Amino acid sequence: LLGRAAATGNPGARFHAARYAFREGSSAKERSKASDTLRELAESGLPEAQLAYALAIESCPENCRGTTPSDALKWYRAAAENGLPDAMCRLGVLLGQGVFGPADPDQAAEWYRKGAEAGEGNCQFFLGLILLENAQTKADARDAVRWIRRAAEEGDIPGAWAMMSRIYTTGLGLYVNKKKAADCLKRAKALGWEPDSES
Repeated sequence: LLGRAAATGNPGARFHAARYAFREGSSAKERSKASDTLRELAESGLPEAQLAYALAIESCPENCRGTTPSDALKWYRAAAENGLPDAMCRLGVLLGQGVFGPADPDQAAEWYRKGAEAGEGNCQFFLGLILLENAQTKADARDAVRWIRRAAEEGDIPGAWAMMSRIYTTGLGLYVNKKKAADCLKRAKALGWEPDSES
């Protein structure tokens, strides 16, 4: 059904069919054809296709003819500028870590904030960590904790629950509460968090 709908030229159906072509076990030919479709849709301005094409370039550039991994940054930025919170988060990570060039922590923080304000849980968590690291006053620390708490409670981000446990253990930005610390750590572990995991 999806293939028939895509054959009619429906952009939504074409997008979903192309994304499906990147499933596990698909051939290089299928992925290459799908990447052409994603590129066409990305160039037409479809934000979801911009994000999907960026992911395709980053994860398997060999299937995306005429691209280099750094081209992914261009399409993440386009999708982020078109309002996709997931793209804002990935763009923040790439800029913060300097994956495709020099690290730009200030620009990364800007994209994390935009994504956080749009409700993206990982952006809320990463923004909270940046604010906490740079907190100069108790008010700064409380603001940082507010974002981390939102990431935990609204986004159910495992790392955010683990960080809330640490915050309640140390009283950093809040107050010491051993029971809440234990509850937060229990939730983090239930979501698969381990001490060496990042999110």
